[in-house]
Amino acid sequence: MIGDKALGDRRLGDPLVILDCVDSSNNYAMGELNAREIREGTGYLALSQTAGKGQRGKTWYSAPGQSLMLSLVLQPVRLKAEQQFPLSAAVALAGFDLMAWALGPENCRIKWSNDLYWGDRKAGGILIENILRGNAWVFSVVGIGINLNQEIFPPELPNPVSFFQATGKVFDPVAVARRFCSLLEPRYSLLLDGGTEALLREYGSRLYRLDQTCRFQDSAGILEAIPRGVLPDGQLVLETQEGIRNYSFGALELIG
Repeated sequence: MIGDKALGDRRLGDPLVILDCVDSSNNYAMGELNAREIREGTGYLALSQTAGKGQRGKTWYSAPGQSLMLSLVLQPVRLKAEQQFPLSAAVALAGFDLMAWALGPENCRIKWSNDLYWGDRKAGGILIENILRGNAWVFSVVGIGINLNQEIFPPELPNPVSFFQATGKVFDPVAVARRFCSLLEPRYSLLLDGGTEALLREYGSRLYRLDQTCRFQDSAGILEAIPRGVLPDGQLVLETQEGIRNYSFGALELIG
């Protein structure tokens, strides 16, 4: 459960709990929420994971001490249940801000819906697990994984990149975690204060391959289309030869 201090004195990443090794920082955070009173903004930083979680059941590869593997507990009670994607957009924009801080903004993009790209290579990703009871938003566990210092990746990963590969610099996971928290805080506050439209507008402007002809695969086969933005519920807006079509996450895959 969340304690009474989930109020205006909120600081994201305060406290920041350092975990030597867990199966997944998101799993650990969920377990803590079920076991005891947790202050909103509490962060759990794993230095090593044995079963990191990615989108759609995928595993997040993470070498010990080489990645940012952070989960934050939020209680967005001022948001409506249908605002789950705006929260995801706010977190993705904070991830963009983190990449821009570390790598420079020029080649940083958000691949729909919440992968973090540097050029054509994946630097990180976001997984948010929401708990709702009816129309009441009880809490969210916001997980972010970033490749920081890796030089070698498993061959089955198609296009990974680390901050070290991009810059030649070694990054401290704890310092990066605190930086991310400081960048997410204004994004989250803007969302709570009614800034959904501004967040979605900026999210759309940061999309990977925005306004470029791309090849996608959907249930009907391969199509060429141009990403034009996103809707408030997270659907991707594509311009096709037949006109505008909207796709929910999981219904479409970018293949080229």
